[in-house]
Amino acid sequence: MMKVDIRHDTERQRFSALVDGRESYLDYGVVDDETLEYRRTYTPPDLRGRGIGRETVRTALEWASVEGKRVIPSCSFVQAHIDRETAR
Repeated sequence: MMKVDIRHDTERQRFSALVDGRESYLDYGVVDDETLEYRRTYTPPDLRGRGIGRETVRTALEWASVEGKRVIPSCSFVQAHIDRETAR
């Protein structure tokens, strides 16, 4: 897996990575003080399969855990990542 620099923009409610001049991201919403909804992920088609989305989701989930937040995975990619991790 490639090393990806993930940035967290709380104002835009987005975790993002800039790779080859293009942005991959995970958008979220704040449900309440204890809950986040991870709504959407996107990686440009020609960058897919390089682990960028997986690393973005991992970083976002780690941040939520450190912050003591519960995550609602509305995005199927986020849910699949959680399912893979819990199956290990």
